[in-house]
Amino acid sequence: MKTMYKKTVINTALMLAMTASTGLATAAVNLDKDGNVKLYGDFRLRAEYDDQTRSTGESRNRDRFRYRARLGLSYKVNEQWSGVMRVATGTSALNSPHITFGTNDGSKNADIGFDQAYVAYKPMSNLTFHAGKTPLNYWQSSEMFWDKDINPDAFAVVYQAGPLTLNGAYAVVNEGSWNDDVDVLLYQAVYKGEIEGMKVKAALGGAMLDAPAGTYQAEDHFMINGELRTGPWRFGAEYLKSDANSEDTAYVLEGRYKVNDTIGLRLYYFNVEAHAPLGDGDFSQDDFPNPGSTGVSNFDGFRLQLDYKIAKRINLDIRYYDMERIVDLL
Repeated sequence: MKTMYKKTVINTALMLAMTASTGLATAAVNLDKDGNVKLYGDFRLRAEYDDQTRSTGESRNRDRFRYRARLGLSYKVNEQWSGVMRVATGTSALNSPHITFGTNDGSKNADIGFDQAYVAYKPMSNLTFHAGKTPLNYWQSSEMFWDKDINPDAFAVVYQAGPLTLNGAYAVVNEGSWNDDVDVLLYQAVYKGEIEGMKVKAALGGAMLDAPAGTYQAEDHFMINGELRTGPWRFGAEYLKSDANSEDTAYVLEGRYKVNDTIGLRLYYFNVEAHAPLGDGDFSQDDFPNPGSTGVSNFDGFRLQLDYKIAKRINLDIRYYDMERIVDLL
C-alpha cells in the first residue's frame, strides 16, 4: 500500500477554499480622474483538513485556518509604458502565499513583501514586454507546470497575431553571483478559435532549465495542452514530458460543468511522475500535499471542487484532494 493523502479545503474570497476557502475577487479603485493610477487588492480566508496514511500503517491528520492578503498599485504613464507593484502575505518564493493562524508567532507578520513589481512596455497594440517580478502569461488550466502564485524575476514578451499568441520568458531562479546561476527559458504558442460552435484552445510549449549539474533531474520539458468548451461543459487535458532518465511523464485530465450563474463543478485527475515537472515539481502547484523528496510531484490523485458565487466579487469554493505516491519512499 502506498502512502496516501487526503485534503479538504474551503476558500472564501473578497474569496472561500475540505480544501475550503472564501474570498473576494480582486477589486480596484481609481486614484486619479483619468484612471491611470489604480489601487486594487483581494483577501482570502481558508480552512483546511489534512489526513495522511503511510505505507507503514501510521496515520496522522491536522486542521488549520489560513489567510492570504494582497494589495497592489498599477500605473499607466502613457500608451506605451505602465507598471505594477503588489505586496502580499506569504512571499517565500516556492511556498504557498497563505499564512496559518497563530497569534503568538510574530515572525508571520514579517512574511510580507513584493510578489509583483514590474514595468511593461507596449510599442504596438499586439506586442508587450515585461521586466521585473512579473506573472507569466503561460496558459494552463491545472498549474501542474507552473504555480500562478510564483511570479519570477524575469524578462517576458507576449505577441498576438489573430488567433495565435506567442509567450516567452527568461527567468532567473537563483542568482549565483560568482557561481553558476539557475535560470529557465519558457516558451509557448497558444491558438484560440471556434469549431462548429465549440470554443477551442490549444497550446504547445515548454521550458529549458539551466542549472549546475545534479541540481535537478531534467533540463528540457515539453508540454501540450488543450481545452474544449460547449454549452455549460468544459473539457481539458495537459501532457508534460521531460528529458529525465526516469519518471519523466505527467498528465492532467479536467472536466467542468456550470450549473448556473452561481454554481459550478470541477473534477481534475492528476498523474505526475517525480521528474516530469519543471525543477522536479518545485515550481508546480502546491495545493496537493508535498509527497516527499521532490516538489509537488510523484503522485497520482484527483481534485473535486464546488464553486459558489456568494455575491458580486465574493466567491466560495470547496475542494477535496485525494492522492497517493507513485513511488513510495517510506
